[in-house]
Amino acid sequence: MPHLLRFLSHNIHKLLHAYISYQLSVISYQLSVISYQLSVISYQLIELFTLLRYRQVLPTKGLSSLLIPHSDENCYIYFLIPTHN
Repeated sequence: MPHLLRFLSHNIHKLLHAYISYQLSVISYQLSVISYQLSVISYQLIELFTLLRYRQVLPTKGLSSLLIPHSDENCYIYFLIPTHN
């Protein structure tokens, strides 16, 4: 009987270890996905703030800007148009 208990205890320990290892790998994958998404959002925010800054600076340089949607729904073509003062 002690051998059976030792055998069961050892197998339960191995299963628990495998389950914890699997859960940690799932968490690691989820964190990598979140990290990637945050980097994409960060890049988009930098683009947005750069665009907003250009829109503030351009009138002082005698230029106006025009955003035209591209075929890609997340992409715009940015045109600079001279203003006539």
